[in-house]
Amino acid sequence: MLSEVIVRARDEAEGQKVLKAIAQLRDLWGEDEPRLWLLARVEASYPHLVEMADAEPRSSEWLASFASAMGAAADGIEEVEKEQERFDQILDKIEKDRE
Repeated sequence: MLSEVIVRARDEAEGQKVLKAIAQLRDLWGEDEPRLWLLARVEASYPHLVEMADAEPRSSEWLASFASAMGAAADGIEEVEKEQERFDQILDKIEKDRE
């Protein structure tokens, strides 16, 4: 997940705040929660995750930012699926070239 954020964050400060918000959610949901990976992979959720990191955990501001982050992540599912398909195609090509 760290690599997802490093690649997508505009700068180190944004990356740290995104990771802080994801860590807060990990504490609520558990380590292997797929929604954490989705949030890390959808760059449009980052501004909302930054707001979460700046807000008091579980405050109304934090919850509103969380809802916005999840909305952005839901809107980005299609792009994540396309990205995964492209990655799978590249892996298949590499595997075939090895044979």
